[in-house]
Amino acid sequence: APILTDAPLVIFSGALVASVAHLDSILGGLSLVGAVFLLWLARDSYCAEPLQTDLGNAREARSLRKSILTNLLNPHPYVFWLVVGGPLVARAFEQSTGALISFLVGFFVCLVGAKLGLALITERFRFLLESRGYQWVMRGLGVTLALFACGFAIDGLDRLGIFSLD
Repeated sequence: APILTDAPLVIFSGALVASVAHLDSILGGLSLVGAVFLLWLARDSYCAEPLQTDLGNAREARSLRKSILTNLLNPHPYVFWLVVGGPLVARAFEQSTGALISFLVGFFVCLVGAKLGLALITERFRFLLESRGYQWVMRGLGVTLALFACGFAIDGLDRLGIFSLD
């Protein structure tokens, strides 16, 4: 479903960001908004509690149609592609078409692969989701997201002429 629902967002956000690429102030602002969004995700990950995996209310797998509808109504892909993914797509396109294709193929292989892998791992090792180990993994992922947020913040501040590492 992400491949079907995110493709238009990738095209739209990449074109939007590319059209304002010459305006460092807009890209700087987008990078700062992206940094805030990533920090919000980092906080959610860092504060995640172990999950309850009671299968008493388990239902059949959702259809592709339901998955597509869920993705289209979920605000996270829109925010991601506008403030995080769009600038990455525009940067990759600036380098070359091959870089853009490599980024998108790698991104979607990792996204779909991670979702499939997570489903398989969850089925097999459900009990681990209820452990403290899960909580520590989520904290590590939260820290990683915070580091990405720092990179976006530095890029934004640099584009705005407020701060530069050079």
